[in-house]
Amino acid sequence: FLLNRSSDLGDYSFSKRELTSQLEIALQNHQGVDFEEHEKEEYLDLVQKLEEFDSSLATHYRQLID
Repeated sequence: FLLNRSSDLGDYSFSKRELTSQLEIALQNHQGVDFEEHEKEEYLDLVQKLEEFDSSLATHYRQLID
């Protein structure tokens, strides 16, 4: 039981880190430039996935993208 829990936590932190990394790269690449509509939809999908792990962080990224 404990092994499964730590494994789940590992997946959780990896997924959260992966999502935030992708969003950070996207924002760096678009500094001063608006997202095109199809790009915005893709990044908001990532934000939606991040919401499962950290809702306040997801809100932060949603505001930066929208």
